[in-house]
Amino acid sequence: MVVADSGYGKNPAFLEALERRRLPYVCGVERTFGVRLPEEVEAAGAAAPPAYQGRGRPPKARPAPLYTAEDVAGSLSEEAWQVVSWREGTKGMLSKQMVALRVHRATGSQERYSRAHQHVSTGPEGWLIVERPLHLEKKGTPNTTSAR
Repeated sequence: MVVADSGYGKNPAFLEALERRRLPYVCGVERTFGVRLPEEVEAAGAAAPPAYQGRGRPPKARPAPLYTAEDVAGSLSEEAWQVVSWREGTKGMLSKQMVALRVHRATGSQERYSRAHQHVSTGPEGWLIVERPLHLEKKGTPNTTSAR
């Protein structure tokens, strides 16, 4: 099991290497971490590539839409979040609101796809675990973790 902070979590080559070695991992990620939703990845995989226009290379199939971890977490209903407590601290019980979502780690978008094929990747399906404070008065942004 590999556990790493967001310095490693933002490095797609590092995550790909862990996946190639079939090592389970948990990495902190930044709110801008790219993800694709499983149902959209499946639909994009089943769709035919754009029609060939007779010039250059035939077009490749388009990837599913790309989202940030923050966008996906922000679109969730309040009912999706659960309070998780893990131990008693010096100021009381340590608790946060959390949610776990199935996503694909991803880079690149449909817009960039036409210009830079090599920058578009979709990793295997895994868990995105998002945490936020119990009380959102501080306007805190959720913290995210990617697990595979």
